Parts: sequence; C-alpha cells; structure tokens
Amino acid sequence: MIENSKAIILVGLLLWPSWALGKGPYVDYSAFHQWVQLAPEAQSLEVCGLTTAAHSLWSRKELRVPESTFMPADYSGTGRKDWIVQLHQPASDRPCDYILIVTGNNGAWERLFFKKIQPNKASWAPRWFSRKGAIAIDIAEHRRRTGAAEMFWSEGEKWSKPGFVVEDALIDTWIEWDKEQKKYVFKNIESAEWWEIDQE
Repeated sequence: MIENSKAIILVGLLLWPSWALGKGPYVDYSAFHQWVQLAPEAQSLEVCGLTTAAHSLWSRKELRVPESTFMPADYSGTGRKDWIVQLHQPASDRPCDYILIVTGNNGAWERLFFKKIQPNKASWAPRWFSRKGAIAIDIAEHRRRTGAAEMFWSEGEKWSKPGFVVEDALIDTWIEWDKEQKKYVFKNIESAEWWEIDQE
C-alpha cells in the first residue's frame, strides 16, 4: 500500500504544471477552499492543471502554489486586487471548465464573477489585454507580425524607423469591468478579432 501511495504521489508530481515551480509568495490551501465555496453551483472543483493528488499535498502543506498562478492584479481600474481562478471538475473531459474572479480583504473573500467556459477548442487560458481593458479567453490561436527596421538619409539628415515583432491572439470571448454596473460582464462576438498581446 505504501508503494502504491508513493506511485500516486510521483504521478502527481510529474503532472504538476510549470507554474508549480514558481517563486513565492504562495497561496494557502485554505484560501482555495474559500474560493470554491463561493461557487456552490459547481461541485468538486480543482485548480486547472493541478492533479487530485497534488491538491491533497497542497492541503497538507506539502506543496506550495505561487500567487502568480491566479494572476492577481487591478483589472477593474479601482485599485483593488482581483484574482483569476481557473477551475476544473475531475469528471469533465475538458482540461478546464470554469473561470472564477475573486477579491480578498483581511482573509475574507468575495466572488465577483463565475462562469462556465466552453470554447470550441478544449484548451483555453485567461489573458489580460491592457489596451482593451479586458480578460480574454485565449484558445492559443496566435499569429506573429514583424516589421524590419528602416533608416533613411536626406540632405544630411537621418531618420530611422525601429523594427518590431508583435504577437496577436484570436479572441471572440472576454470579461471586462463595467464601471456603471460596478461588476464584471461577459462579452462574446460571432466574428473573432485579432488582439495584440501585451509585451512582457
């Protein structure tokens, strides 16, 4: 039985996503437990990309999950830090099923948005687009645009144009903060658009 347990833990370790190796600060399992309680309409929720075995280790403080996993930032423009949580139901045939946005203050958490996400492609991830002021659902359909650097001389004067490399994502679904309603709203369009990905 001990050997089987070790094997299960090893599988969990091998399936941990790359962000599990990220630097702190870290999120305590108790915070995650509060988050899923804010979404009672969905049962047995787990963090996308994190196995059931890894959740068990996390609950026993044998695994540390970095805050960066949940992309904490001021997405509403109000100065408040919100957290984006991708959630999965183990019985689902999709790698990720829901998106939950929460905000916290002194250990108390508030639900701001919760929705089931089912794009045509099974794999998706939230991505912040600062120019759009939106959290888009990125299905990994990208394109790259490039421009060569140029330099001109005319009558002793020099003028230059820098080159560029830009990556775009094809987006048809996103979440944005509605200032009038003071809440996150879900947006969807029939014809997807190319949005320029923020440079890191």
